[in-house]
Amino acid sequence: MNPVCEKMINYYPVGDMVPVTWYTNIRKGKNKPDLEAILILANIMYWYRPTEIRSESTNELIGYRQKFQADKLQKSYQQYAHFLGIPKSSVKRAIDNLVKLGLITREFRKVNIGNGIKLSNVMYVEPVLENITQITQVVNKEILEDHPQEILEDPPSEILGEGGGREILGDIYIDYSLNSSTKNTHTKDISVTYFPSTSREYLLTKNLYNKIIANNQSIKKKYEKCTEKQIDSMLQKWCVHIDRLLRIDNQEADDIQKVIDFVFEDDFWSVIIQSAKGLRNNYFKIYPKAIKNNKQHGILSVSDFLKGDKK
Repeated sequence: MNPVCEKMINYYPVGDMVPVTWYTNIRKGKNKPDLEAILILANIMYWYRPTEIRSESTNELIGYRQKFQADKLQKSYQQYAHFLGIPKSSVKRAIDNLVKLGLITREFRKVNIGNGIKLSNVMYVEPVLENITQITQVVNKEILEDHPQEILEDPPSEILGEGGGREILGDIYIDYSLNSSTKNTHTKDISVTYFPSTSREYLLTKNLYNKIIANNQSIKKKYEKCTEKQIDSMLQKWCVHIDRLLRIDNQEADDIQKVIDFVFEDDFWSVIIQSAKGLRNNYFKIYPKAIKNNKQHGILSVSDFLKGDKK
């Protein structure tokens, strides 16, 4: 592996994040991405992303708080001009475009700052999450050309069930009909994501999968009938749920591993949890018991796991 790629395994960036689909959906004119608008929207989304609050004594998640003080985020054209190193007029044009696209709302207020001093035209901005989600989830048609149908084979009927099924490559689904020799390719309404085998999402998912098949021989026999590509595509689908635990539920990778380890030490949960989706659905029921168990018995951390066997 490239040495820089290897170092990136433990590199988790924070701050302003730009989904790749924004470059095709936030544009100025017909041909060019609106880079200024994209960067400004990414910063607005950062400020609206809440900060988690954890108990100092138990480290448990107890709530969230917003980063800014007012009811909406207050920004000025000049602040973004200074931040991005571009003219103030370019900032105004970019924000005008975001408003026109329905991605943010903009409100100008009169604000009393004390001592009888009032400021007019103070700008407040707020993201329109429904519309932002929509442009973030649109899949470019060119993606399908990069993942031709021929690379996937039909999984056995025992996995799919009698009515057929679907296989996932990132978030591209291949529909299978057991009564037909044809395959219909279509996409979910979310952006295409592929999780590398060295990513923390994939490593946690593979760890979960290994424990499931070690614990349940009937499931192991079913998966033995799948090709390596089919197993990997299934794990990619599972990775989505682990990613949501990390990104949406704000869980630490170490805590997720503790829960996985606890599940397969527990007679009840080891029967219930048979997939990453099942793990996420029951995660917060299991978490307190797993953390308590971890204090009594030392459990391998994800950082150590990443350094070890990555099969």
